[in-house]
Amino acid sequence: QNFYFDGSNYKFINDGYGTRFVQNAGTFAFFVSDASGSAGGNVNFLQKITIDTAGRLLIGTTTEGEGTADNLTIADSGNCGITIRSGSSSEGNIFFSDGTSGADEYRGTIQYNHSSNYMQFATKPEAAGVAEAMRIDSSQRLLIGGTSSLNQYGSQSNLQVQGTGFNASTIALRR
Repeated sequence: QNFYFDGSNYKFINDGYGTRFVQNAGTFAFFVSDASGSAGGNVNFLQKITIDTAGRLLIGTTTEGEGTADNLTIADSGNCGITIRSGSSSEGNIFFSDGTSGADEYRGTIQYNHSSNYMQFATKPEAAGVAEAMRIDSSQRLLIGGTSSLNQYGSQSNLQVQGTGFNASTIALRR
């Protein structure tokens, strides 16, 4: 930690940034100086990460998100997002779970497969895993009900709906 309190202000000990960790009434907060400072200069701390008493992780904010999606809240005054970085022949995954074992751990999934460059959306667990409901392949084709592009009449359509029978592969358009 590169700061001290002189009785009225936080001051830098050395040139550089300052960091501060505070625990108060069950809430944990991590602060970082807003700029690199000079030894003896005032430190202006900004709260960057908070774990509140409910166990919510707040990054870039002290206000949790909407009540049904507030366990992790990430905020920024500009562009904001999450990056999931995995190996070039691996997968990046988001799993939706309603239990701690078996298929309950992956009731729904969003998966990006780097080796074949497709994004898969899956639901409804089966004995061997989840059923792939939709895929966006490396050629930007949307495949529903199938995992590989169909070559019908010499062309591969950008939207393909596959099923096991007439009623299982229909598209309904309604006005």
